Formats: sequence, structure tokens, C-alpha cells
Amino acid sequence: MRYVLIGVAAVALLLVVTQFALPPYLAGRVEDHLTARGGTATVDLEALPALRLLAHEGDKFKLRGHALDFPLSQSETGVFDKLDGFDTVDVRLSDVKAGPFTVSRFALSRGSGHDYRMISAGRSSVAEVSSYLTSGLPPLVSSILNGTARGVAGPAGDRPIPFQVVADLASDDGTPRLVAADGRVAGIPAGPFAALLAQSVLSRL
Repeated sequence: MRYVLIGVAAVALLLVVTQFALPPYLAGRVEDHLTARGGTATVDLEALPALRLLAHEGDKFKLRGHALDFPLSQSETGVFDKLDGFDTVDVRLSDVKAGPFTVSRFALSRGSGHDYRMISAGRSSVAEVSSYLTSGLPPLVSSILNGTARGVAGPAGDRPIPFQVVADLASDDGTPRLVAADGRVAGIPAGPFAALLAQSVLSRL
């Protein structure tokens, strides 16, 4: 009986220590990953018990970031996996660089509902978007298409184009799926861009 009580006490102590130590430790790891390319980030994780965080589950995920650099990626999948397990999600970023887009404001939230609401604003240009869209092509083809786009757009190709996007995104097994969107980005419908931007930012978590 004595050894049983000692074992129970040890487990209880471990749970208490874990409850206080694990959230800031994991939050720090996320912050380090986000700021690997510069900028600042503050992450707040809450979960009871805290061990749920190891499975990307919890009560709250909160992120504040500034001047972060997110390379756009169309190959990342399942980026919502690390957020879907939280009851509430609150992400707010400012002055973010995401591929060809300079994002002055990015907000992603989810409360009691199942969908995420994303609000973003910033600027880009026809030349930058064209360069990104052709980046996966062979160098010669990419160069020709970029030259054509610049020729069609002329001097306006490098002119900053502001954008504002409001979108509702669902998570299909962790993959962003557009539910509704409003706005356009440098002539591109807001829907595909919204999913791509969320995918790029969240892939860094």
C-alpha cells in the first residue's frame, strides 16, 4: 500500500510539473520555428491536462507575430492539423512577407464553430505574382512567360496592387478548403489565394 501511495504521489507531482512547464516549453519551440527567418512571435497555449498539447489538442491557441517571413508553398497539406484540436484559435500577424505578397495584416480565428475566419490585407504586383505562378516551370519557359507578362502589363507590372481578403475556410482532415471569400488579389480570385496564404502561414507552426 505504501508503494502504491508513493507511485500515485509521483504521478500527481509529474502531472503538476507538466501542467506548468509543458505549455511554455512547447510555445517557445513554436516561437523559435516561426522566427527562424526573422521577426518576433508570442505564442500562448492552454490545455487541461497539458499533456493534450503533445497531440496538438488544447483549450486555446493564441499567436501574435510581427515582421515574420513565410515562404509560400503549394505542396504543404494538413496544415490545420495543428489547430483543429484546439477549442479556440486566435492568430494575428502584422507586416508579414509571404512569397510575392507583403501582408500588412493577417488574422485567423475559430471559436465555437467549425470554420476558420481569415481576414488579410496587403499588397503585391502583377510581376511578383507572375513570377511566383511560373516558379515551378522550367527556367526557359518561366523566363518567357514572365517576360510576356511584363510586356503586357508594361510599367504597371511593378506597380503595387493593394488587396483585401475576407474568407471562411474549412478543414478537410487538416487541409484548408474554401467555404466563401470576398475580394481579389492582383487580378486573381480571392478564394485560391486565401487558402494558399493560410496554408503557407500555418505550415510554419
